[in-house]
Amino acid sequence: MFKKLISSITSLVVLLGTMLMLFVASAGTANATVSQIGSTIRFTGVTTVTLREYDYCGPNFSRRLVTTYTGQLSSTLDIAPRKVTAGGVETNPFHFHFLAGSASGFGSLELDSAQAPLGALHQYWTFGYRSSDGAINGSLTNTQVSSAVAWNLLNGQQQVIPCRNYGAYPMTFAVAQGAAMTGTVTNSRARVTYSGWSKGGEYSFVYQFAG
Repeated sequence: MFKKLISSITSLVVLLGTMLMLFVASAGTANATVSQIGSTIRFTGVTTVTLREYDYCGPNFSRRLVTTYTGQLSSTLDIAPRKVTAGGVETNPFHFHFLAGSASGFGSLELDSAQAPLGALHQYWTFGYRSSDGAINGSLTNTQVSSAVAWNLLNGQQQVIPCRNYGAYPMTFAVAQGAAMTGTVTNSRARVTYSGWSKGGEYSFVYQFAG
């Protein structure tokens, strides 16, 4: 009788231990961060946009605010293993590509951490990632404009004749060095804010992505 009781208690302890390990493993999987990814994860969502347009038609040709655009754009954020080419290896924890809006639509913003259009690696962003909670933080450190391979682009418009009301035409602007990225990214969701300026100071932007 005593031996049966000990055996039953032992079996119960083993069962509880197994359940606990399964629970911990399950929780770890649910909260897994993207540092462990081996393939692309695509987040689809909406970006809340604040886009301010400027010109240089103020006193003594100083910059002035023309108008502010607000709204939402359908967006995607792709997280993938860092870029590796014969010409180099991306130094970030992983690679990212962000697109808000259509590639040619007004207000669309396309950001890429690194690319290799002609085989040589060009890294644009430098960022850190904290795997404990998915926090991401970084900045655009090289526009690569001088190499004619700018990949971080904002679609806006340009006045036909500066400081004259003769209309405008679509124009794509390189994003300026110093643009910032902050937020959280896990294997199940992304909340990231991108902010900065166009290279010539024509636009400032704050794009808040949720996917």
